[in-house]
Amino acid sequence: MHIGDRVRAVRTELGLTQRKAAALAGLHFQYLSDLECSRIANPSLDTLSRLAAAYGMGVDELIGHGRDYDEDELPEGLRKLLSDPEWSERITPSWIETLMRIRHEGRGLRTKDEFLEAYLSLRRILTP
Repeated sequence: MHIGDRVRAVRTELGLTQRKAAALAGLHFQYLSDLECSRIANPSLDTLSRLAAAYGMGVDELIGHGRDYDEDELPEGLRKLLSDPEWSERITPSWIETLMRIRHEGRGLRTKDEFLEAYLSLRRILTP
């Protein structure tokens, strides 16, 4: 799959028009159109980062390389959060990676509520 096809698939899955997605990413509408139609083959990392941020995900996930975790690799609180139907589809592999890396004074997140609060707080800060 060409990167433009992947960018289009994610955008449409999120229900965004090209104009809205371009505006969120700070890109010109025509550039996004050219990327999605494969007229631009190698977008810059900056462009991919802008699009990923606009779509609420990491670049790795945008280009289709998000890491999948085995259930036994996940902390119990995160497993519980991901088993909740309300949140399981919203928390993408990129977010899982981010949540697992959070440390404060050497301690990671433990409970479902801690993981959920961290996720919601970071979404408010990072999502346009």
